[in-house]
Amino acid sequence: MRTSLAMLVALTTMGSVGAQGPGPSGAAVRPTGMFSNLHYIAEAGDVIGMEVYLVVGRGGYAAVVQCAGGEPANPVVVSARIEKARVSFELPEGQPECGTSFVGLISSNGLRGRFTGEDRDRWLPRKKGYWE
Repeated sequence: MRTSLAMLVALTTMGSVGAQGPGPSGAAVRPTGMFSNLHYIAEAGDVIGMEVYLVVGRGGYAAVVQCAGGEPANPVVVSARIEKARVSFELPEGQPECGTSFVGLISSNGLRGRFTGEDRDRWLPRKKGYWE
């Protein structure tokens, strides 16, 4: 238990000193956190949207990504590149409602970006995950 707590504290601390870009007020924006627009549509019984959890570890940043186009796909963990407020990552083929190459900008309010080939941005507010 103590090891888990120590690891959580270390990861939290590392996340707060990672690559950060300026926010709207000029203050640094924390790049790590949960970004989600997953939601349930009662009439259809479907879950749709995308959830991205940006974390930091020994090898750098990672993104835990779950996409849903009616039924949630299995989450995947991929390497993420974060430079100031810009994030990018590559997903394996076959994620419903998601492409493969994602590029976005992180703000204090959320993550705005798109997959290659999309004609409009996705907005994922910074909030608790759908499953919490």
